[in-house]
Amino acid sequence: MEKQDSPQGFSSVLQGPLVELFFSGEQDPELFRVEICHPRLPRPQLCVRGKAEGAHLHAGSFQWTSAVRAMAILLCRSAGMKRRGEHPTPLVGGRGTPASSLDYAMAKNTQWLSDTFGADAGGNEIWPAFFRRSNPNRKRGGPAGVLLRPSIPIRINWRNRELREAEEFFQLSSLLEESWERKYGKSLLRHSENLLGETLLKQIGSSLLTEVSDALLSTNIFSPRVLRESITAISQNKNVRKLLGASMNPVSEFDLRLSSQQRLGMKKPASILKKPLKIAIPAPMPAAHAIFAYLNVTQNNFLIDSSHVHAVELARIILAEGGSDYDLLCMGLAPAVTLLSAKHMREYQPLMLLPRVNQRIVCSAGDQSPELEGCDYMIIKDEPSIPSFILDEMFELGAIRKSKVALSHREPDEVFSELARGESGKRALLFFPHYNFNHWLNGCRFVKDPRSRENNQECILFARKELLARKGMAEWLCSAARYSWLELRSSGKKRESVIQRMNEGDGYAHQLARCGGLHHLLDEAA
Repeated sequence: MEKQDSPQGFSSVLQGPLVELFFSGEQDPELFRVEICHPRLPRPQLCVRGKAEGAHLHAGSFQWTSAVRAMAILLCRSAGMKRRGEHPTPLVGGRGTPASSLDYAMAKNTQWLSDTFGADAGGNEIWPAFFRRSNPNRKRGGPAGVLLRPSIPIRINWRNRELREAEEFFQLSSLLEESWERKYGKSLLRHSENLLGETLLKQIGSSLLTEVSDALLSTNIFSPRVLRESITAISQNKNVRKLLGASMNPVSEFDLRLSSQQRLGMKKPASILKKPLKIAIPAPMPAAHAIFAYLNVTQNNFLIDSSHVHAVELARIILAEGGSDYDLLCMGLAPAVTLLSAKHMREYQPLMLLPRVNQRIVCSAGDQSPELEGCDYMIIKDEPSIPSFILDEMFELGAIRKSKVALSHREPDEVFSELARGESGKRALLFFPHYNFNHWLNGCRFVKDPRSRENNQECILFARKELLARKGMAEWLCSAARYSWLELRSSGKKRESVIQRMNEGDGYAHQLARCGGLHHLLDEAA
C-alpha cells in the first residue's frame, strides 16, 4: 500500500485549525503548496500547484489564478497583523479587485477551494470555517469583504524558511499585490473612459471602506498596556522632544481615568450636549470622520468640517488667526506638536488618541527598480509634517543616508502632477488618499517602508480647555468616541452604512477628490 503524502509537522497540531503556505520566487513570488489542518478533517489536507496532483498522492491541486492570488494576499497580510498583535482586517474591494475575485470564487464554491481546504466526513466544505464574508457576491452593490477568522493560526514559508517578523509578511503581501495589479488590475489611466465622474467617486468610496476598516482595526486604545506603550513612544519621539523642548502627553487624565465600562465601550453614553459641537477633521482622516459621523446617526451631536486638505494646514490657519471657533480638532502628531509649541496658543489640549492614518512611500511609474536613495523626495517640508517626521526617523535609523537624497517641498496635490510625468528618481511620502490616487491614475508603485513599524502614524483629538471644564464633558467625549469606534470596528454593515452617509450627506468622496487636485475629473459627475 502506497504511503500518503501528508503535510510534515502537522501531527502536533491536529487538534486545532492551521494554514501553512509555501512560496517560491523573489521579486515575483508564487504560491506552490498549501497545507491545511482542521478538527473536522479526517487527515491533514495537502494541495499543490498544477492541473493535477502529479507526484503528490491524495493531494488536491490549484492553479495560480486571480482568486488564489487574492487568498494569498489576504493570508499574508493577516499573518503580518497577527504578528504585530493586531486583529486582521478584511480584504475589501469592488469589481476588479482581489477582494471581489476571492469573493466570487467563494460564491461559486469553485473546485480549488474544496481541493485546498478539503471536506469533512459528511462531505461538507471546510473553507467556510476559515473565512467570513461581508456583502457576499456584492448583492447589495458596493464592495465585498473577506476576512480570515482571527482564531486561525498561519504559517508562511518563503525563501526556503518560515517567516517570523511582521515586516517579512507585509513585504510578501506587497509583492503579491503588485503582481496581481500587473496581471489583472485595470489602470484607470489606461481606461480613461472609466475615470470620470461617478465611477471615480465609487472607486474612492471603495478605498474609503478599506482605509476606515484598517485604521479602526489596527489602532488599539482599549488595552491599558498597549495605550501606555503608544503614549511612551510619542513622548520619547525625538522630533517631538526637539520641537517642544520636552516630552509630550497625547492623552488627557480624563481618558486615562475612564471606568472599564467606559474604556471598553460597553454602553452608549447618553448625550449631554445642549447644542452640537463644531469639530475640524482634515479630509485625509476618514476613520476619525466615521467615528463622529456615527455619533450623529441618532442625534446631531457634531458639526463636522472636513474642508482642510491636511492637518498641517489646519494648524497653520489656527496659528495665523490666533485661534479658531472649533470645539474639537483632529491632528496628526507633527501638526499637534506645532500647535503645542506655540507659546501664545494655549486654548486647546490633547484629549485622546484617534485611529492612525496610513502613509506610503510612492515612486513614479518610470522607476523599474525603486530604491530609497539617489532620488528626490517630495514632502511637506517647510513645516513639521508626518512625512518629514518619517524621513527623519529613517535618517536616524540609517535606512536612508541624508546625503544621498534631495528634499523638495510639495503640497500633496502638487505631487500628483509631478508623478504624472513618469520621470524616474521621484519619490513621495503620501498619506491617504493621495497614495491611492497616484497608484490608480499615475501607475505609481509603492516602495517598502524600511522601518519595523509599518505605514501608519498617530492622530490626536484636541479639545478646547473651556469645553473640558464643563462637568462630565471630557468623560462623555472619550467614552462616546470609544463606543462609536468599537461599534464600527465590530460591524462591517455599520462601517458601510456610515461611509455611505459620509458620501451622500457630507459629500466626503467629492472633498477627497478635490483635495487630491482631481477637480477636473469631477466635471462629469455634476
